[in-house]
Amino acid sequence: MKELVSFLKDQFNFSERRACKALDFARSTCRYSSVKEDDSELRKRILHHAYKNLRFGYKRIYILLRREGVEVNMKKVYRIYRELGLSCRFKHRKRSTHRGKFIKPLALHHNDQWSIDFVHDETFKKRRLRFLTVVDNFTREAPGILVDKKLKAKDVVRYLDILTEIKGTPRQIICDNGPEFISGHFKEWASSKKIRLNFIRPGKPSDNAFIESFNSRFREELLNANHFDDVEDAQKKADNWIIYYNGERPHGSLSNKTPNEFKRLVRGVYMSEEQSTV
Repeated sequence: MKELVSFLKDQFNFSERRACKALDFARSTCRYSSVKEDDSELRKRILHHAYKNLRFGYKRIYILLRREGVEVNMKKVYRIYRELGLSCRFKHRKRSTHRGKFIKPLALHHNDQWSIDFVHDETFKKRRLRFLTVVDNFTREAPGILVDKKLKAKDVVRYLDILTEIKGTPRQIICDNGPEFISGHFKEWASSKKIRLNFIRPGKPSDNAFIESFNSRFREELLNANHFDDVEDAQKKADNWIIYYNGERPHGSLSNKTPNEFKRLVRGVYMSEEQSTV
């Protein structure tokens, strides 16, 4: 329609008012010109988060953008995500419908319950790496990760001693029946710290769901995305990832808060309750 208005103005010397009246066309519509928003900065931020977090889809990138204060809706993030050719494919796990009875103890507060486990990988030169992973089941905080070629019960005890000095002592620890955890050395240490050991059923890693979920994220986001020169390189990268995981990475089960944010929030609630009871 705008082209017809221009035609009448050019060929028959019509004024804009006369041309619009002849065509029954609103002058305001004739003068309207769309202003396309510049999305270059938003595209840069989406690319930044996509390459920094290789296992994040557009929904998690949207959450990160909102946490940065970017005013944008999810549909726009999805559109730009697709235009940039980004994608994140997830493997859907088959879940067994036959589950035995195992009552998972409920974590009620920070340091109430830790879960520990081992994850295996290798260096760039095919040398074995073993990671001891630790998670607080209430705050989802990862107190630390220990890396070495081999990890025995004494190594586990020495590292957990360091963590408990820094983070505090958990009331109980959930673990599998691996030789490091059922050893007398580990049990004696737990007893000396008055820590209750809760062993899951043999062959049922799903009984320790929190650490299994953490290990999955750990493998996808760090182990599969990096190569390691040696133990020292693996430890350094694991330490850096732990800082990111606890302080920057939003957690879905924590209402998209980081473990550190959730821990501060809960601590504030406890302090306000204590003050109100005084």
